[in-house]
Amino acid sequence: MAFNILDLLKSQLGGQIAGQLGKQFGESETTAKAGVDALIPTILGGLLKQVSSPGGPEKLDKTIKEGGYDGGLLDGLSGMLTGGGADKLSGKGGDLVSSLFGDKAAMLMPILSKLTGLKLDSVQSMLAMLAPLVMSFLGKQQKAMGLDANGLANMLISQKDSISAALPPGVSDAMGIAGLGTPAPAASRPAPVASAPSSSGSGVLPKAS
Repeated sequence: MAFNILDLLKSQLGGQIAGQLGKQFGESETTAKAGVDALIPTILGGLLKQVSSPGGPEKLDKTIKEGGYDGGLLDGLSGMLTGGGADKLSGKGGDLVSSLFGDKAAMLMPILSKLTGLKLDSVQSMLAMLAPLVMSFLGKQQKAMGLDANGLANMLISQKDSISAALPPGVSDAMGIAGLGTPAPAASRPAPVASAPSSSGSGVLPKAS
């Protein structure tokens, strides 16, 4: 069955949640929604880059397990985005953003601010609040689908085309993920030369044009 991470995330984090974030940071609901629509694929792009690197699948798996990202953060979102809940979420998210983007974060923030119309401070705060929610979503999917580290990585890589298409202009290049699409290393298989594995590689790479 077709599975689109972006659509599922936006259905959970768009609408009312965007409105709450807008009020919290002094942004209009329209601008806040544009921010959510840009920041979610940006976070997924950072994760895609991570799991396509050596040791990346294991790093993501460890982060999910040690961070307790099992889907619980997605319950009662409205209350979590205000007061102490918001501060706790931002605290967790700050570390995630640093881990995902490193020194590229300083370059990304102004680009995202200009593209979405959000204030720079709003971009930073919203990115920190959304990152743990995205991780919680992935952890929930990993548990539900019974995926190990490489299975989760390949699930992310199978979404490469939709993630790349949703990234705001300039963000892909700034993050260094333009043209990214190498499948995560399988635990015990040599890399295929001419074709992708039928079990998990189907649909991962676009057809040659």
